[in-house]
Amino acid sequence: MLAPTTLSSSDDIAVAEEFGYARAWLYDTPQNSPDVWMSLSLAAERTSRIGLGPGVLISSLRHPMVNAAGTATLARWRQGAWRSRSAPGLVDGCPHLRRRAGDSGGS
Repeated sequence: MLAPTTLSSSDDIAVAEEFGYARAWLYDTPQNSPDVWMSLSLAAERTSRIGLGPGVLISSLRHPMVNAAGTATLARWRQGAWRSRSAPGLVDGCPHLRRRAGDSGGS
């Protein structure tokens, strides 16, 4: 199950677990959705088997330490049921990411 993060995400994930879904991924879009870490924490509290995680963590939208702390907390809380993915995101809008990708930014 991959879904936008909404205020009902934790309830929706609990229903998905009842229907036998193995994993639930929520979008991490902090600019227009409820907090993905709060929603996943509530889902972890309401479920016991379904795997949980953000669909993709975009490093240009949140500080990496926030994502690391959220990932570590939920991984410890739901051992074996936690997965996370990361992507550079808006590389053109972030000079430090452009350089890491091998683009000097000059012409």
